[in-house]
Amino acid sequence: DSAIVYRKVELSQNNDIIDNEFVLDINAPFIKADLTLFIDISPEVSVERALKGKRSEPYDKHFLSKVRDEYKILAKNVDYILIDGEQDPKMIRQIIKEQVKQKFKELF
Repeated sequence: DSAIVYRKVELSQNNDIIDNEFVLDINAPFIKADLTLFIDISPEVSVERALKGKRSEPYDKHFLSKVRDEYKILAKNVDYILIDGEQDPKMIRQIIKEQVKQKFKELF
């Protein structure tokens, strides 16, 4: 889904000749995930955490805001599990572990 969301935002900003349908079509053959977690985080917190971790964020806040909006739209139509990404990263990791264990009980 990230390929679709990021390309959709890029296309909307660049007025590219490649449309959203093309992006959906080229991604159609790929296997759908058994579990999709949407870690909802504001662009401000995302950039702050990247800088704190001495990583660069390749996208600006405006772009990240549009990506977040597109994910929210997609999450309404697809079976996403929403996780509050503003929480402490340790709590987020714990929630992810719990969701994975719950979904794939037979593996644990």
